[in-house]
Amino acid sequence: MASGLSIHAPTWLVEIVILEAAFAAAFLVRYGGRIPAGYTGRRAVLSAALIAAAYTASVLFYRTYRIVWRFASVWDVVQLAITVTTAVLLIALVEFLPFRTDRPLPLSALLIGGALGYLALGHIKLLPRLRKSVSWGAWGQPLVIFGAGLAGVALVRQLETERAGFRPVAFLDDDRRKVGRDIAGIPVLGDRSALATTMKRTSAQNLALALPSAPRETIRTLIRAGGHVGARVLVVPSVHAMLADPTGRIALRDVAIEDLMGRPEVTVDMGALRATFEGKRILITGAAGSIGSELVRQVRALGPAVVTMLDNNESGLTDLRDALGPAGSQLVLRVASVHDEVGIQRAFREMRPEVVIHAAALKHVDLVEEQPHEAVRVNVSGTWICACTAEEVGAETFVLISSDKATDPVGVLGWSKRLGEHIVSALRDSPTLFTAVRFGNVIGSRGSVLPRFELQIKKGGPLTVTHPDVHRFFMSVDEAVRLVLQGAAIAERGTTYVLDMGEDVRIVTLATRLAQLHGLRVPEDIQIVFTGLRPGERLREELVGTAEVLAPTSHAKVSAVTGVETYQRHEIAQLVQELAVISQSSNVDHLRGRLRQAANKEFVPSAHPHPVVG
Repeated sequence: MASGLSIHAPTWLVEIVILEAAFAAAFLVRYGGRIPAGYTGRRAVLSAALIAAAYTASVLFYRTYRIVWRFASVWDVVQLAITVTTAVLLIALVEFLPFRTDRPLPLSALLIGGALGYLALGHIKLLPRLRKSVSWGAWGQPLVIFGAGLAGVALVRQLETERAGFRPVAFLDDDRRKVGRDIAGIPVLGDRSALATTMKRTSAQNLALALPSAPRETIRTLIRAGGHVGARVLVVPSVHAMLADPTGRIALRDVAIEDLMGRPEVTVDMGALRATFEGKRILITGAAGSIGSELVRQVRALGPAVVTMLDNNESGLTDLRDALGPAGSQLVLRVASVHDEVGIQRAFREMRPEVVIHAAALKHVDLVEEQPHEAVRVNVSGTWICACTAEEVGAETFVLISSDKATDPVGVLGWSKRLGEHIVSALRDSPTLFTAVRFGNVIGSRGSVLPRFELQIKKGGPLTVTHPDVHRFFMSVDEAVRLVLQGAAIAERGTTYVLDMGEDVRIVTLATRLAQLHGLRVPEDIQIVFTGLRPGERLREELVGTAEVLAPTSHAKVSAVTGVETYQRHEIAQLVQELAVISQSSNVDHLRGRLRQAANKEFVPSAHPHPVVG
């Protein structure tokens, strides 16, 4: 502790001088402007030494030298009072010892000196904060904060500390008990009905929603209200996102389309996730993709021993590694294509993964429809190769990322994804636990309509939608991955799980909302053009097939698919091999027909099967 004080010796010396001056002033007050002869000379020197020693001992005991007063809290101010009070008590204890022969310092002077010393020290220590407070108006854009709770106060403290970007000028809150009061030095000017008048009164053009746990419907309403008054609306991230941020900062962000989707925040059982992934060797295929990269981020946060990122996109892998940084579990990059059996076996045998998450797939409906041989090569053969190799190296769990296109499939993409689920089901008796997780569109992922809409808006339009009545399920990539990991944690052998995607969304509505986020009106500022359904597309996707039944699991947002007729292992092996052979021919129609039959369990294996893999 003494070494800690020595670092702050200049500050300590200033504090001693201030305290000595405070006690001298107390004597002048006590004795009407003059100090009696009995307290001068040698006695004064001894008293000064006693004051310095008592204060030093108290500072060391309470460690008040460690306080950074620029960021002082109420407790820090209380701690200073305790430190000064203890010093006064120590002085009094020494002064009133029974064997003392000289005249003790008067108790009134000690009390006055302690009070003056506390006020002087407190004023000096808090000067940086006071100076900063009175210079608020000199920096930052005015910001109105909706939500005067813990998140709002924390945001004010952070902005006050950083002094960059935004300057909070007012709170709004629906809690009427807070209206008319000051919180963290910021006035609460009203509830949501006072939004327009508050923005005008404060000349603010920025509105922050500090409501990380509020229902999405509340957020949507406030976003629209902010848009109506011409404010730039910023959002405090969710509790989950803040906990996942290693910096601990509240990173204000602009409104994203998922904020307008109306879905409640998804929670997961972190204990179950850690039990599944912590300390394990994890391998993720398709790691450079939008879903794969988020899988890497979230799995890495669960403390695995190593995360192997496998993809055929070397630039994507290195970009992701650089973005994630060195902190956290070890990252290993492996370049391989899932349909390259030799390359996959080399990577799996080297890394010996305990958990494999298979996210690599083709997913663009129109491209896959035109090239069914590629769908077989990647989505069917690639899944089979990865599954069999995972089993060979002794993996504990294999999770397939499936799609709502696999539900009662009508096109090449759906048929190929359905076959992936059949592969998982056919391997139900394997020592490795095979499972699949099925969900709909992920907001902003490659192949989603949203990136296309964003590009079209930047170009000035029009926004292209296939049909006025087309609907799709949407979920943020963060939510989807959380539930995928939850599904892996509760999985049973050979089972396909479905994520609760909420209500499906009309794509026209989605396009309109996205345009509104960019300050555009439909059709005044930007047009929506209908292009017609493409081959393999349907108006509405389903997460559960007509012959399927959902069974509840331990998580309310994850259900198990039952009532599905499945293949045996030898059947699926022969089927995969035969489709691979057919895909090498130029007869696309024949391949489509056999792929449809296989997906719908109508496939009749060839009488002379080729040797099979696995």
